[in-house]
Amino acid sequence: MSTPQKKETIMPTATTTTPRVISPKLRLRSLFLLLLGVALLLPLRVGAEAPSEKIRVTFTPEGTVRVGQRVTLAIELMTTARFSGSPEFDLPEIPGVIAMKLGTFGVNSTETIDGITYSVQGHEFALFAQRPGKRTIEPFNVRFFPTGPGAAPPRDVTLKTEALTLDATMPPGAEGLNALICTEALEVTETWDPAIEDAKVGDAFTRRITMRAEDVPGMAFPPLPVPDIRAVGIYPKEPLVNDKTDRGDFTGERTETITYVCEAKGTVTFPEVVIHWWDLSNEELKTETLPAVTLKVKANPKLMTGTDSPSPFSPRSRAVPWLLFLGTGLALCLGAGVRYRASFSRLIAPWKEAGKNPEKTCFKQIQTACRAKDPMAAYAGLLKWLDTIHTGASPATLAWLSKETQNPALSKEADRLQSRLFQGPEKDPSPWDAGAFFRALSTSRRHLLKRKKPGRIKNGLPSLNPS
Repeated sequence: MSTPQKKETIMPTATTTTPRVISPKLRLRSLFLLLLGVALLLPLRVGAEAPSEKIRVTFTPEGTVRVGQRVTLAIELMTTARFSGSPEFDLPEIPGVIAMKLGTFGVNSTETIDGITYSVQGHEFALFAQRPGKRTIEPFNVRFFPTGPGAAPPRDVTLKTEALTLDATMPPGAEGLNALICTEALEVTETWDPAIEDAKVGDAFTRRITMRAEDVPGMAFPPLPVPDIRAVGIYPKEPLVNDKTDRGDFTGERTETITYVCEAKGTVTFPEVVIHWWDLSNEELKTETLPAVTLKVKANPKLMTGTDSPSPFSPRSRAVPWLLFLGTGLALCLGAGVRYRASFSRLIAPWKEAGKNPEKTCFKQIQTACRAKDPMAAYAGLLKWLDTIHTGASPATLAWLSKETQNPALSKEADRLQSRLFQGPEKDPSPWDAGAFFRALSTSRRHLLKRKKPGRIKNGLPSLNPS
């Protein structure tokens, strides 16, 4: 009997997978290749996103400057293409600062930044602070026109500058001056036509005073005072400004002309003229003085009304009746003053306060400048007057004045005044009318003062029942 064989069943065994172990050396090599690829691709990525137009703005000198010192505002436009046409600058009005563009065309150059070549066009403005203080130049737009690719028309690009700060101080010893010339050298000359010598009643003499300095435009020179002189007619002319520019450097010149007419015989003294200026080279306050001139005026026989009669210009012909009248009036006034001195003191109190009013004093300076047809003196007086009439937190500007008064005539003449000073007559051929400007300003002044004036209380007593 055969024994049956036992059949073995072979069961499949589970396969165990051994995890692959990456050596630290291979891991470091992979990380190194990854970083190398990023380093090679990063410049291409940055270059692709680099802007094709840029703007760069700088101040020279930096930091605090002196009142009247030239500060150069340099604006550099940058593009990867080429420039076409003239750029436009929306430089805002800066209270108490004269701003003028230097040169008509920009200075072209090239510059490479991060491997990209830019065409650079530089433009400069000269700023002159006329009053001490810190001012912020708000960001403003600059519009320029890079050429397009191929035959495409130029593109219209507008970039905005960053906010800038201009801080100006009066140098030691000049704190009480209204304006100051800051330069390294000042030249002052004067001429008389005809030469000063003994004169007769009716003779006229023309005096010309010329101020010349580097890095100071003619419009930035402070106006010279025109004092009243007894028995002399004084007729100032509009100052003549002659500036010369050479590659960003310029020399300013201002000539003031005054004609004097002798109206009565006697001794006449023309007072000395003192001009203060700050020497930037030696950091020192200096003065230029034109000496006083004395003139003896004789009677003019051609202007005599009779053989022994004095000149009609002389007050002696009317001396006797006027002395009697004035003597009688003076005696009456003295008697009334003693009798009613208390009432008189109350009456003149408002006039005393008005004499101390800085607003009235500054407005008088504007009137004098307008009579002399001096746009620079009128603008300087206007800035000081705005400081006395304005009480808000923001700085006083012509834009604020136009908004407050809503006077189209004043806005028109103020725009002409600024155009005359800062752009030149070639930009605005219409002349600045000093008379129209002062009349419009007087109208706006009355409205402003009336608005600020507190209401009067009837009978001097408040209401018993305010509600």
